[in-house]
Amino acid sequence: IMSIFEGNSIKISPSAVLNPKVRIISTDDSFVDIGEACIIEELSIITDSVIGANCVIEVGGTILESIIGESCVIGIKCSIKNSKIGSGSFISPTVQLDGVEIPDHSSVYLYQGNWACKPIDMSHLKPQLDKYYERLTDPTSPQYLPQTHSDVVTIN
Repeated sequence: IMSIFEGNSIKISPSAVLNPKVRIISTDDSFVDIGEACIIEELSIITDSVIGANCVIEVGGTILESIIGESCVIGIKCSIKNSKIGSGSFISPTVQLDGVEIPDHSSVYLYQGNWACKPIDMSHLKPQLDKYYERLTDPTSPQYLPQTHSDVVTIN
């Protein structure tokens, strides 16, 4: 049930929500920075990356040496390596990206056996994401996840 932090250069906004079983790793010459009001779901691994404010990394997401812009949703079991994802983007579940740059306000999805990218306006999702964040941070909610980080194991 514990989350694991490895390394000395990890910055997580106090308003970020980390579900159990998250692993955050900063190697010797790099760092991890997780922005305000982010939601990092269980079994996600973030290594040497920057996650902008108001992002959701869904269950089992792997982010390695990448930059994720603000207000992005990274789908279930996505793998993003050595890439830059523009703000306001949606990456569909199971997408695997390596060494790419995705423009702001893009949707990446599977189309006829290939990954495709098209412009998207995610402003309609903001109210839903705000409600999700509220449920996770409201002590009266059954989905409440206290963020005392007492369940975190730090390995230096």
